Amino acid sequence: MTPVANLSRTGALVVGRPLHPVGARIVLRFVVFAEDPIFFEHTGRVVRFLKDPPATGVEFDPMTAGTAAVLDEILRRAEVENRSNARRRKRVLLDAQDLRADLLEE
Repeated sequence: MTPVANLSRTGALVVGRPLHPVGARIVLRFVVFAEDPIFFEHTGRVVRFLKDPPATGVEFDPMTAGTAAVLDEILRRAEVENRSNARRRKRVLLDAQDLRADLLEE
């Protein structure tokens, strides 16, 4: 599993080794909520790297209504999970399964 933090309508922070160089155009794919999975796939651009913890910032391209609806459902469910886990940890990360960040051809 790969943690995804700071997921929003505008982008995501993927925790772990760098995915691709800053400026690279990618398609980000992952599955969240293993017990009732949701698949997310969208294009974006790598905009930054963090060193501690290592993470890659991705800014999403504009979304279709369908992609936005999928992301909104992920965010809604993450908020519910955040409330139930609030006492156990300060920062909730989504555990993404099968995360891929494939380079797009320019």
